[in-house]
Amino acid sequence: MTTLGILTATHGVTAAEDHPSNQELRRQLAELDLPVPHAHGFLQVGRHLQEAVATLNAAGVDVIVAVILYPPTTNKEVKKALMELGVLPGQLHYQFYPVATRARILVSRLMEAHPLLVEVMEDRLAAISERPQEEAGLFVIHGEFAPGPRSYNEGSMEEKVALLRARGRFADVRWAALHPEHRVLPVARELLARGLRLLVSHGFTDRNSFTERVVPTLLAELPAGSWRYNPDPPFPHPAMRRYILLRTAEALRDAGLLELAPAEARALLDHYASFQPRVTLPPHALGRSSLLAADPVQAL
Repeated sequence: MTTLGILTATHGVTAAEDHPSNQELRRQLAELDLPVPHAHGFLQVGRHLQEAVATLNAAGVDVIVAVILYPPTTNKEVKKALMELGVLPGQLHYQFYPVATRARILVSRLMEAHPLLVEVMEDRLAAISERPQEEAGLFVIHGEFAPGPRSYNEGSMEEKVALLRARGRFADVRWAALHPEHRVLPVARELLARGLRLLVSHGFTDRNSFTERVVPTLLAELPAGSWRYNPDPPFPHPAMRRYILLRTAEALRDAGLLELAPAEARALLDHYASFQPRVTLPPHALGRSSLLAADPVQAL
């Protein structure tokens, strides 16, 4: 019988594998209680995804779906992860750690706009809201420097906030990037000039120097009492559990292995069948026929 495992991956705080933020994120993901063997790895920490894949090897899985919890981009961090997983040809000569496994590895879509992600975003604002019709949400993202990755990254974020605006809960919802053009304070001041109170959150998947120091330092330049900030990452929100299972089911479906998906994941696939993001990586974007393509990787 073929056994499924799920590998989730985030950027990670690069200081050390046992950094408190990395350990907190692993605990939060464990709380999601996924119905199949699951391990979490970091794209930029330690020996990257090897430890997580080794955990799934020990669980005896035959197919691994890698759900990379990263905004749509073609940047080198994502490409390197796909190379290390063996689903993108090529190798690097610096901090490059190919995984070793007999399992077949599939890779899901990146974090394109989706109602489940918008649900998480809305709840992060609601947690600090008092009078939503007099408040505007502002999501701070890191941003991309290169034109190609930047277009995917910013276009997808605009699509997410547009979906959240359409729900009508808050007076407005905007986003602003820290790089390459610092737009956080200008956008914040535009919203304040309209007489709205700011509810600020971010687009990162973990607590890091940006969420804990950079963003609060910027907000301190705004008038006292004009803003509230929620530094919490998206986990362990229950919608993230559904999101991971949905992306897993999509990858299995596209590889002709949908029968391996848990029943809950197949139900999510049916439920969201009509939703398609506007901003998505085209088949050639990461140098391969499809981001969802799957091949066996290095044997043990």
